[in-house]
Amino acid sequence: MVDDAINKKKIKLAEICFGGERLTVLDPSHNAVIARGTFGEVSLAFLHAKSDDTTDKPTATTPQICAIKTLQQAWTRQGELTPSAKSEVTALQTLSGHDNILLLHAVAEAAKTNPFGLDLIVTYSPVDLGLVLEWKRRTMAPLLSISSIELLAYDLLQGLAHCHQHGILHRDVKPGNLLLSHETGCLQLCDFGLAYFFHDESINADDDRALGTLYYRPPEVLLGARATHPAVDMYAAGVTVAEWLSTGRPLLTGTNDLSQLQLIFEALGTPTLASWPTVDQLPDWGKLQFTERPPTSWDQLVPRAVEHPRVLQLLQSTVQLDPRARKSAVDCLSTLAPSPIIGGGNGDAYHAPSRRSALVRECIPVELLPPILLGGEPLPQGRVAATAKSRRTFLGSFETWESA
Repeated sequence: MVDDAINKKKIKLAEICFGGERLTVLDPSHNAVIARGTFGEVSLAFLHAKSDDTTDKPTATTPQICAIKTLQQAWTRQGELTPSAKSEVTALQTLSGHDNILLLHAVAEAAKTNPFGLDLIVTYSPVDLGLVLEWKRRTMAPLLSISSIELLAYDLLQGLAHCHQHGILHRDVKPGNLLLSHETGCLQLCDFGLAYFFHDESINADDDRALGTLYYRPPEVLLGARATHPAVDMYAAGVTVAEWLSTGRPLLTGTNDLSQLQLIFEALGTPTLASWPTVDQLPDWGKLQFTERPPTSWDQLVPRAVEHPRVLQLLQSTVQLDPRARKSAVDCLSTLAPSPIIGGGNGDAYHAPSRRSALVRECIPVELLPPILLGGEPLPQGRVAATAKSRRTFLGSFETWESA
C-alpha cells in the first residue's frame, strides 16, 4: 500500500514538475520566509533565465527574485494531490501568461523533510491589496485614490474575464488574494486553491470544499446553492471594489452565514419573488424568516461611490441579490471603458506608465521593495534576506498595533 502511494506520487511529480533547475534557494543561514499561513509558507529565492536550446543549464543572465509558495499538505497518504493543490497547480498552468494572473515559473518537490509538501515558484510581489488597505487604515493614510481604484478594478475584471473564458472560477476573490506587482503596477489574481473548473468537471475532485472568507460570499451560496457560476466571482469583485472605496474594511461583516445574510438583506433589500424570481428554489430558502426591508441606497452604503458614476455603475452591476442580474466581467469592463477626457479607447488609459507608477508609489511601502539585481554580481543573498526580514518586521508591526 505504501509502495503504491509512493509510485503514484512519483508519477504525478513527473507530470506536474518543471523548471526546478532554474531555482537557487537562499543559504539556510538566511531566513528567507516572508509569510506564513494555513497553506504553508512563502519564501524568497533566485530564479535564473530559461536555458537555451543546446544545454539544460540556465543561461548566464541576471537572476530575478522570485517567491516559493510551499504547500505543506499537497499530497494525500494515497499519493494523490489534495483538491486544493490540484486546483491551484491546474489553474495557474491553464491561465499562465496573462498580465493579471500570478505567473507560475516552476513546480518542484518540496524539501525531503516535508514529504507532503510541494513548491510553487511564482513571481514575487511585495504586497497584496489586503495588506495595502490595512497599512493605510493603521497609519491613517489617505484612502485609495479614485485613479488607483479604477486601475485595480480594471485589472481585476481583466483577470476574472480571463479565468471565466477558460472555464475557471476563482471562488475566493478578496483583497488578500490580489497581489500588486512593483515592476508593472498590475494587479494579479493569486491563490487558486478553491478554484472550480466548470468546463471540465473531471478536475473537480472535491466540490465540498468550504468557500473563502464569509464577507465575500454571495447570498445564493449562503442559501445553499453550489458555487459553480461566474456570478459568484462577480459578487465578490463588487464588494471588494466597495471595500477599496471605503475605510479599508469589508462592506458587510457578519459572524456566520445567518448574520451575513441579514446584513446583505439590510443592504440590498429582502428578496422577493419579484426581485429574485428563483430564490424559492434555493435549498435553504424558507427555513428561516427574514424581516422585510427595502434596499439601502448606495449613497448610504458607500457614500464615496456616488461621486464617481462609472465605479458606482460597476457596484450596481455586480452587488446584486439575483446572480442572473450580475453582469459578466467582460460586460463590466465596458462600464470602466476610458472616456475621451482621460484617455483613448481599448483600455489605453489604464496602461499609461505614469498611472501605473503612481499606483505603485501609493500602494507599496518603500521598505518592501526588493533590491535591484545587477548583471555579473554574485547572488546577493544578504540583501534578499534583508528584504525578507524587512517584510516580517513590517507585518509584525500590525500585531503590535492590534494589541495596542
